[in-house]
Amino acid sequence: HSTIPVLKGFSNYWIYSWVDFYKHSAYGFSGNQTEVNEEYPLFNFNPNYSVNFYTSTQSPNNGIDFDEGQSGISLLSQNFQIIFGKYKTNIGPFASGNLSISNNVPSFPQLMIKYNHKNKLFFSYLIGSLNSNIPHNYCQDIDANCYVNPQDLYVDEWELQNSADWYNEYYNQNIYPLAGKSIYERYVVNHRIDFKPINNFRIGFYEQIIFGAKSPPFSYLIPINPLWSAQHSGNDTDNLLIGLDFDFIFKKYRVYGSLIIDEWALFDTFSDNERNWFSHQIGLSKILNIYNKKALFKAEYSKVDPRTYRHRYIINQPKHNGYNLGFWSGSDSDNLYTNLSIFINDQSIIKFNYQYTRIGNQNDLEILENQYDNLDV
Repeated sequence: HSTIPVLKGFSNYWIYSWVDFYKHSAYGFSGNQTEVNEEYPLFNFNPNYSVNFYTSTQSPNNGIDFDEGQSGISLLSQNFQIIFGKYKTNIGPFASGNLSISNNVPSFPQLMIKYNHKNKLFFSYLIGSLNSNIPHNYCQDIDANCYVNPQDLYVDEWELQNSADWYNEYYNQNIYPLAGKSIYERYVVNHRIDFKPINNFRIGFYEQIIFGAKSPPFSYLIPINPLWSAQHSGNDTDNLLIGLDFDFIFKKYRVYGSLIIDEWALFDTFSDNERNWFSHQIGLSKILNIYNKKALFKAEYSKVDPRTYRHRYIINQPKHNGYNLGFWSGSDSDNLYTNLSIFINDQSIIKFNYQYTRIGNQNDLEILENQYDNLDV
């Protein structure tokens, strides 16, 4: 890594850059030959780990190789940041995972712009490139004529199983490896604004959109342009999410929460066929004193609606390399997370964690079709 001063004086500007590379191999697996399944990545049900890429070892064949590179270059000052690189992003106040973008997803290339006005008003804009794991050619023989029609990526997914050979042979059964194949790219755009009307209270609002198999529309590249309106002008084909989160600090407590709206029909909010695809989080932190040692207790609860994060078009799923872009456990789940950290001294911390997660076991395509038909899920 390196730090380079650009301008000193009344305002300070500097360039910071970094490069990280991780390479690991694991062998054993009771001597069995290992296989790779891109639809079910490593650590898919563990919030602490994710891998950008992994493959079976060739010799010996009872292992896996995985690696990840991260890097970036940034222009920084006291009031703004411009960061271009490939790294993990975490947007939101929760330690166990956030609803918009969480750092449990592998690193991805992105451009981030941040602006801070007098520590009262904050604005950020992000555009990133995601891996859809949908290949242009789904045959094992890369020279075979087995191409995925890009128009199919904007057909209702529950219809693809009856109309597209590639969906059944590749995506549904996932019997062909991705190695050596070009894939369809998807993108994420997120912009948000945060207010601090008083020093101990912050509230933030954001829009986030997922789309793929096409170049980013210019209307999404304008950082302050409302995405809700921009995707309407694109015939509502993309996956828009809207959300808010907040922090409130008083005495030795911190209360924080988050809400994400995947879809909302305002005038049907309380009807039987409502389209309120909402997910939420609530958290509490408290500073304690245990035997004259400072301690921090944290409890967080997250609830993800079965309909949140799903989209009728397969290319617009909020995923990267098979991992959920938002909260790690995905649709139809909830999670209770607690943590007690005791600060023994400047060098030592003792942590106690408890986590309980439930993930629904239902037919994904049936849920998807029902939710778009306004049937109860």
